[in-house]
Amino acid sequence: MFTQLQDPKNPETFKKLFGAEKNKDILVSFLNDFVTQNKRPMINDVTKVSDSSTSIDILCKDEDGNRYLVALQISNEASENEFPSRIQKEKEDQDLKEVLFLELVDFIMFPKSESYKSEHVIVEQENYNSETKSLSFVFYELPKFNKKLDELTTTTEKWMYFFKHAHESSLEDLLSLIGRDWIFEKACSELMNTEEKSVLKKRVSVM
Repeated sequence: MFTQLQDPKNPETFKKLFGAEKNKDILVSFLNDFVTQNKRPMINDVTKVSDSSTSIDILCKDEDGNRYLVALQISNEASENEFPSRIQKEKEDQDLKEVLFLELVDFIMFPKSESYKSEHVIVEQENYNSETKSLSFVFYELPKFNKKLDELTTTTEKWMYFFKHAHESSLEDLLSLIGRDWIFEKACSELMNTEEKSVLKKRVSVM
């Protein structure tokens, strides 16, 4: 009998999915969907620098040889974190081109905006000039993402659906989400027990 997946929003599960060396391919695919989005060269290598209870700091190298740091975090409630001071030190130590803070949040962070994605840079308060464009913040608010399974059109939308609904999805819904995408098959498999992994693999192989 199929039981529900572990919730990918759980910090420990989140770190298991993206912080383990064996899941490096899942992390690269995720970052290319959420970070590059045709605005940056594709990421082709990542190295975990450090992690904490809810976040993973990742050194990324893209196909043009640029090196930058992504602080990937999952949050279930509004809370302060040590990101600015920790990451600024990392940037100075490694002479990185850019530092990006990427956070998935399971609460409404910006109630005046309808979009589930928001990007921010720090500006000077008096003249609104930005001298820190190499430091940016991107937030994805899961409660604002309301597309149904049959309405998903991009891989980013599939990831949003995965984080919001994977833990409450049936096997049939997961198979529909996976399709023939082996990254999503591996991501779902990581959140299953051994017996269910084999069932998933068999079902995907005949699709």
